[in-house]
Amino acid sequence: PMLRRKVQDLALRYRGYFLCKHLNGDAEYVLWKSLAPHAYVRGDCFFFGGDSGERQVMFTGLKKAERAIQKVVRCYGRNVSHLVDICRENIVFDSVSDLRYVCLFACAHYPRC
Repeated sequence: PMLRRKVQDLALRYRGYFLCKHLNGDAEYVLWKSLAPHAYVRGDCFFFGGDSGERQVMFTGLKKAERAIQKVVRCYGRNVSHLVDICRENIVFDSVSDLRYVCLFACAHYPRC
């Protein structure tokens, strides 16, 4: 939940989009700022409604513990600090400059992320 909140915060601040799936299977990227006020949680999933029906926000989730341990042991000589891809969320931005601001903000405010 903590990492997902950080990703949502970055998307909200810098006009990020998340993949959303309609119940009929169609998918589209939706601006988080436009849907965050209307999103609700059911189980571990985020949903939101609208004129085009209910949609699910397709958050990716965390790297599985088994894979993280495997990577630390095999690739990083048991140095856990090298494991930096635990949060596997995807945010889409309209421009490279939006992405640049996200990176600068994240480095300044989430140094241990």
